[in-house]
Amino acid sequence: MEVSVELTRTVESVISKEDVKRVIEIVMDEEGKGKEMKEKANEIAVHMREATLEKGEEKGSSLRAMNDFVTTILQ
Repeated sequence: MEVSVELTRTVESVISKEDVKRVIEIVMDEEGKGKEMKEKANEIAVHMREATLEKGEEKGSSLRAMNDFVTTILQ
């Protein structure tokens, strides 16, 4: 997720393999911007999960699917 967001941050219509490599290296970095991006993604995931609960239980199947999606992309 972070990679696609970072790649599409500019208005360029062509994304080169060098751009993809650079962004993957940023995201995979355990320190600096990569670490910040992962922390922010985890914060967003917490808020999304909280929004799907009602009295401590998930509201429906589409919300369970969203939770599964978020869990998968954060692994």
